[in-house]
Amino acid sequence: MRALALRPAFLIADEPVSGLDLPLREQITTLFGQLAQHYDMGMLLATLCQRVLVMHEGQIVEDRPCNALFSTPAHPHTRALLAAIPTLPDCYC
Repeated sequence: MRALALRPAFLIADEPVSGLDLPLREQITTLFGQLAQHYDMGMLLATLCQRVLVMHEGQIVEDRPCNALFSTPAHPHTRALLAAIPTLPDCYC
């Protein structure tokens, strides 16, 4: 967040929500969207992974490559998690 003190025209954030639980990820992602709009700032939020494990009630219910998991989630809990992913508002540039 120190980078915001300079009020950049464009901010690149490398995995800004990694390690956070889903509700906090949503709050931070929403905050990034609000900041981008308020300060008229472009943003790139980067995150990388090759494989995703999904846990439900203490058990691993999916262990698949990212592309496969996101394109064809097999477990109902995975589908629910994917439906809950927050998105940034559309840019009206």
